[in-house]
Parts: sequence; C-alpha cells; structure tokens
Amino acid sequence: MLNASPNSPPIIPARIGDAGGTARVHIDGHTGLRGIAAMVVVLGHMRLNEWFPGDLTDLLGRFVSWEGEAVDLFFMLSGFILYHNYPPRERVSWADYALARFARIYPLFLLCLVLCVALDAYTYLLFGVAKDNLDPSKILINVLLLNGLFANAPRASINPTSWSVSIEAILYCTAFPLLSLLVKNWRAAARLGPVLLIGGLTALLTLLYLPSAAGGGGGGAGSSYHYLLRGVLAFSIGFFIRLTLDANPAPPRRAGSAVLGAVSVLGVAVVLFFRLPRALLMPCFAVLVYATATNDTPLAGFLKRPVFRFLGTRSYSIYLIHYPVLLLLYRCVLFPSRYQAGFTTAAKLVTFPGLLIATLFLAEFSYTHFESPVRRYLRVRFKRPAPAGPT
Repeated sequence: MLNASPNSPPIIPARIGDAGGTARVHIDGHTGLRGIAAMVVVLGHMRLNEWFPGDLTDLLGRFVSWEGEAVDLFFMLSGFILYHNYPPRERVSWADYALARFARIYPLFLLCLVLCVALDAYTYLLFGVAKDNLDPSKILINVLLLNGLFANAPRASINPTSWSVSIEAILYCTAFPLLSLLVKNWRAAARLGPVLLIGGLTALLTLLYLPSAAGGGGGGAGSSYHYLLRGVLAFSIGFFIRLTLDANPAPPRRAGSAVLGAVSVLGVAVVLFFRLPRALLMPCFAVLVYATATNDTPLAGFLKRPVFRFLGTRSYSIYLIHYPVLLLLYRCVLFPSRYQAGFTTAAKLVTFPGLLIATLFLAEFSYTHFESPVRRYLRVRFKRPAPAGPT
C-alpha cells in the first residue's frame, strides 16, 4: 500500500516494553523499510529488465520484482504503527484518531485521483482510449475509497496503486478498533498467545499466495475478498508483533534482533534470487518487522541512513505519484507507439532515469508543499478542544 499504504514515521516509547510511555523516538528501521518498499513498487512498475534486456538487468530485476508483495509489508508496518501510536490499554479519542487517519491518507489520494482522471480524459479526447476510467460510477467508487473491495482491485482503481489505500482506510475503520477491543484486557502473562497468533496469521497469509489458493476459491486473486483478506492478515500480524513486545517487560536483545534481521534479509534475497514462490516472503517480512522494531540493531542502524529516511518519510507520496508520472509518459507522450517501442538505447538511458528523477522530485514537492501542510492544517483546524478542567 498503504501506507497499506505507507504512514508517517512511527514513534515508540524509549523502552519498547513500556506501552504508552511519554519518552518516544522514531523507529528508524521501519521508516527505512517503507522507503525501500515504495521504491520497489516504483521500479517494479517501471519494468527495468524490459527497458534494458540482458543478464545483468534480469538479475537486478529479480530483486525489484516483489512490488505486489511489498504492499503486504506496508500493511504489517501499518498494524504495528497504529498499535504503537494508539495503545489499546490507553484511552483513545476515536474522533481524533479518525481525523488523523483521514488527514494522513485522503488529501493526497484525492489529488492523485484527480491527476489520473485528467490524464485519462486527455488520452480519451485525443486517442479514444481510457474511457472506462471516466465512468462516473467508477470515479465515485474511487472517491469513496471502495475500489479495494473488487475482485480485480487494481483494475477497479483509476490509480491502480490506490487499491491498497482503500484497504488501508477500511482497516482503520474496522480491523484496528476491533483488534484494540480484543486485546484491551489481554493478560500480560499470556505471552505465548500473540506469538501463536502471529505464526498462524503468517501461515494463512503465506497460503493465500500459493498457486492452489490463487487458482481456486481460497481467496485467490480472482476472489472479491482477496485483497481485503491480504490486508486484514498482514495488518493483524503487525498489530500482534507490537503486542508481543508489550507483553515482554524487557526490550528485545540486541544480539537476537541482529540475528533475526540477518536471517530475514537473507531469506528475502534467497527467495528472489532463486525465484522461489513469493509466498515465502511473508514470514520473512514478519521477522523483518520484529527485528527492526528497535533502533539499536545493526539492520536498524543501516536503515536509518539519510537516503532511507528520506525515502521512508516520503514513501506515501512516492507510492501514489509514480503512477501519474508513468501515465503521463506512456499515454500522453509515447502514445500510440507506447512503452519502449522504437526507443534507441540512448533514449532509454535518458528516459528511465528521468522517470525516477521526476517521481522523486514530484514526491518531494508533494510531501513538502501539499501532503504535510494539508495534514497539519486539517488536524489543527478540526481537532476537538480538550475538555476544560475543574475550576
């Protein structure tokens, strides 16, 4: 996604076992993970090995070929972050929560939707294509963030990447309040329960990706509930990972987290390099989220580098804006020759980096001048005043 789509940098108590502590710091590792996942989505959609066929680009392409699965990582991070920022055992103002979530995802989503509709209208007027995206009912479905509920959610989405934003919004409204209610009185001594839940949920998410599930009625891509089920499972995994850290009064041991981080990264690399079933990425992601939950591990230290923090804080803009950039090139500039047809190698060497630079430039502009200011304005403008104390 979403944010799931990417979210703003998470905050965490100084001691991870102290839920609701007042001293909070950013989880740099999770910010970096979001940045990497967002760039994988961008590079995956740009199809590096199609622009530059060859053994080297084929090898590189394997490591950016998990753009679809990157969304599940977003959902896991989202579940973790929401538990973290709104601990179930603390009193939560659900009105403020709803305002914060709306301000976080909807303004930029709507802006990118308008851009895509405008580009589709331009294409239709000039070339007679993309008429489906101008259907008023389809536009309304997208405006209402219901596009993720369809059997082919990316196709039902005018901005195909925004299906995960739809699922994210639904999870905000349903899964998180229900999970919070479920664990509100969870006994801290029951530490094994969340671990077993994480294992079971991860197994279900992994099975959802297997060919047998995708081909039949087991929640595969042809099922109307496939995308929602992915979101619920991945989001719940992240939520319960944070719960396990709450149940443990001591923070995770640095050495153990370092080993888990190395194992998860190696697992991702092995799955991608040897082209193993990508379902195996799901347990790797779950371990990765746990292993980067504190800032004192080697992997978290690597992910806190400025480049990853830059990409992570702007990941939502990168995620949503890259498709209008591609649409502008493919539909409005290259059409009707389309894609790489007729491109010389020299032209490709200019155009491909140009797409990346344009995406990052517009994402930075959006984050600085639209996403962050609008989010702050809405949260200040519509935030309910605190009740007056006794006089």
